Amino acid sequence: MIQSQNMNYSESVKVLPASTEIQDTVASRFEAHIQSVNEKFEGLLQAVNEKLEEQTTIFANMLHETFESIMQNMYKIIVQSLETNTSPTREKETTEEFES
Repeated sequence: MIQSQNMNYSESVKVLPASTEIQDTVASRFEAHIQSVNEKFEGLLQAVNEKLEEQTTIFANMLHETFESIMQNMYKIIVQSLETNTSPTREKETTEEFES
């Protein structure tokens, strides 16, 4: 019985270094895969970030153009309202009354 215990122990000691090598190999490969996934993920995040910045710039330009157009139209309306206080129809009626 002592011999069988000793044999089991000696066999496991012989196998242990191989097991450690396998663990090291698995760990290094796992780390390499994690690093690869991280690099791919960072690349995707960078691409998404660039696209978002591009879309934000486009949206900001569209918004600026819209506000610019609204302001120009409001300016035209204000200028017209200041230039003509009465409508052309009312002016015509008023001048006809004075002529008669």
